[in-house]
Amino acid sequence: PCQTPTLGFCVERHLERLHHVPKPFWTLQVEAKDRGEIFNLNWAGGRVFEQKKAVRVKAAMLTAGIATVVAVEEKQGSTPRPTGLNTVGMLKLASTVLGMGPHHAMQVAERLYMQGFLSYPRTESTGYPKGFDMEGMLGIQSKNRYWGNYVKSLIEIGFSPPRQGKDMGENPP
Repeated sequence: PCQTPTLGFCVERHLERLHHVPKPFWTLQVEAKDRGEIFNLNWAGGRVFEQKKAVRVKAAMLTAGIATVVAVEEKQGSTPRPTGLNTVGMLKLASTVLGMGPHHAMQVAERLYMQGFLSYPRTESTGYPKGFDMEGMLGIQSKNRYWGNYVKSLIEIGFSPPRQGKDMGENPP
C-alpha cells in the first residue's frame, strides 16, 4: 500500500518524458579577462528561446568591447548540519555522489554493517534517539586504522552532533 503513490509518481514522470517535445534555446556565455585572470560571466536573462534575440544581444556585446562593473553583491550563506541518513537518502547519495546503483549501494551498506562500520542500513529514521551516545560511537570508530586519527581529533576538539531528524523508533540512521 505505501508503494502505490510512488508508483503513481513514476508512471506520471514516465508519461511526461514520453510526451516531451524539446524546444531549441540559446545561452550567452561571456569570458572576461582582467590582469591575466579569466572570469565567466552569466547573463541574467538565462535561456533565450528566440534566436533573433540571442543574436541581437551577442552583437551588442561584441560591439561594446568594454564592460563596466555596475554593482558588486556579496552574500553570506551557511549550510545546516545534515541529519542522519535513512535508506532512501543513503541510496540517493550513493547514486549522485558515487554513481552506484541502488542494488550495489545496499550490498555495500550491508557489508559495512556486517563489519561493524555502520548502523543497520534499512531504516526510515533520520534522527538519533534521545540519549544516543554519539561520543561512544565515535570512540569505537577511533580505533580504525584508516580514519581513527581523524575521529580522535574530532573527539579532542569537540564535534557538533547531526541536526535532529525524525526518530521513527527503530534503527538509528
